[in-house]
Amino acid sequence: MRFRRVLAATDFSPASRAALLAARRLAASHRGVVWIANVVPPLVEAPGGLPRMYREMQALVQSDADRRLSAAVRAARKAGAAAHALKLHGPAPDAIRRAAVARKADLVVVGTHGRTGLPRLLVGSIAAKILATSPCPVLAVSRGAVSGRVRRVVFGTDFSNASRPAWATALALAKAQRARLRLVHAVAPLAPGQGAAWAYAEAEAAMVAEARRRMRGLVRDARRAGVRADAVVAVGAAHEVLARAARGEKDAWIVMGTHGRSGWRGALLGSVAARVVATAPCPVLVVRRRSR
Repeated sequence: MRFRRVLAATDFSPASRAALLAARRLAASHRGVVWIANVVPPLVEAPGGLPRMYREMQALVQSDADRRLSAAVRAARKAGAAAHALKLHGPAPDAIRRAAVARKADLVVVGTHGRTGLPRLLVGSIAAKILATSPCPVLAVSRGAVSGRVRRVVFGTDFSNASRPAWATALALAKAQRARLRLVHAVAPLAPGQGAAWAYAEAEAAMVAEARRRMRGLVRDARRAGVRADAVVAVGAAHEVLARAARGEKDAWIVMGTHGRSGWRGALLGSVAARVVATAPCPVLVVRRRSR
């Protein structure tokens, strides 16, 4: 799998800098093209028109965004990527989704940050909506440098239908990049204060055994495809188990699926995916299950 048509969404915030760097390195190393997209917020209308001072301030903000967009394109071209500026209008998630469809993007790259609510457990409302509604896989980058290649693919699975497209993506990515593949499954632990602990302990052992059996089948499939693979089954919260599996690995990506839904619920990113993206020590590639 190669990413030849990359759409990088940026608001020029510190959180998006690592994403921009990742996008241009990916485009350069895969000999592809990167569109660097900035969304112009909708104009606020007021009865009788906007005050002159407000219009001037808005013009200054847009002029500054244009300058930053041009600088980002120049930096990408200097790094060896074929880069183009893309100025979008409207609500950011919808604008990014439409641009990804129009340009047949095979990857969207976003920076993530949480500004409200529980610390480190929220991705940022705009990034979360892009992750939940994008027509193609989304690479979420929150910290650290991202090189143009992938050496370790960490695939998180719950064996649900939603994880199947992500499995195909993880396998193809590992094969194309000649990366090692690690398959990870988390068994939910007993909640504190939950009764019948002895009964759960027996059920937990059975769930771990069944997960290991299914993982052996996936490892065999990977090896038949020519990919070096190993598997981890652990008891714990999914985002913590995945983070441990990826921590310390050089040039690692976590790959996982999330449910795709239409309507208002489609704007929500699953809680597990949100926690993984917010706490992972490396980039996370989110592959959404398409709605039927």
